[in-house]
Amino acid sequence: MESLFPNLQEIVWQSTGSTTLRYIRLFLVPSVTSLKVNCYRAAHDMENGCMEALELLAPRQISLSRLGLTMWTYGQDFLNRLPAVLDNQPRLAWVSLPPYSATLQVVKALGRLPVLEEYLASFYEEYQNPVELLGMRVDWEKGAFPALRRLTLYTSLADASFVMAKPHQPRLQHLTLANRDAFHNSDVYALCLSLSTNQFNITTLYLFIYYDSKNEAARGPMPFDLFRPLLQCRGLAEFRLRSHLVIAYDDKDIASMANAWPNMRFLTLCPDPDLQVNLNDGQPFLSIGIFGCSFTNLRELGIYVNTLDAGLIPDAHHARLAVLDL
Repeated sequence: MESLFPNLQEIVWQSTGSTTLRYIRLFLVPSVTSLKVNCYRAAHDMENGCMEALELLAPRQISLSRLGLTMWTYGQDFLNRLPAVLDNQPRLAWVSLPPYSATLQVVKALGRLPVLEEYLASFYEEYQNPVELLGMRVDWEKGAFPALRRLTLYTSLADASFVMAKPHQPRLQHLTLANRDAFHNSDVYALCLSLSTNQFNITTLYLFIYYDSKNEAARGPMPFDLFRPLLQCRGLAEFRLRSHLVIAYDDKDIASMANAWPNMRFLTLCPDPDLQVNLNDGQPFLSIGIFGCSFTNLRELGIYVNTLDAGLIPDAHHARLAVLDL
């Protein structure tokens, strides 16, 4: 039967039941290059429906450049069949997979993709996954991920620092690491040290460091020394650090950042912390002027300011600054 949409290029399929997933096959034509499947209900039959659709790609001569999968649950059978799907899609440049799907075989399959530029381990705050204890098994083999430039991982800081300390890493340009587990200051420092050693050419870094609100251990400002190793990443042009905690730094630290990052254009340093914890730990209002004078190329600045001294207005002129997040 001839397809109703023979020139279809992109499919975004939102599903809450396995029956509707099986209808994807009606739209899988050779012209499709982008497929995103979002499953919003935990059901074993949904993963079967999704996998059946994925396994139709190669027989129908569909060559994807983008593949995104968001699922509330999946089992071992799904993970066992996923590497073959990836191997049959050598033109994939962007891949987003469900949380904790990075088994050793899946990662090896991703590493074999010759033009894969961006890999996202997608996440949401609540999900049901019977194999979640597999964890993130990202490993770097020599020659793997030849084109990877953008990586997003949702994992603990300890696991992230372990992964980023391994040899044979691709030369990333953009890295996003998101953590919602309990952490210690030593975990933050270890991660930054790993990045400064193995990813010192990185240009964009997003660090989202949060913790479970039930955990009372992580309190008080994070000292700037935890992040000081990142000063070795001298090509940084965008650094976005967000946390429930503030980062404590002074004028000398601002000068060190400006000297290490002359190309910095977008800088965010915990502008929206948990006010129940950090109400009086913000920067002096005059820090805005110091940042503006020190970073000559800065277009966007986000910091947490202590409004108690807001009467002191910076008197410097900052022509390049376009966005201010306080």
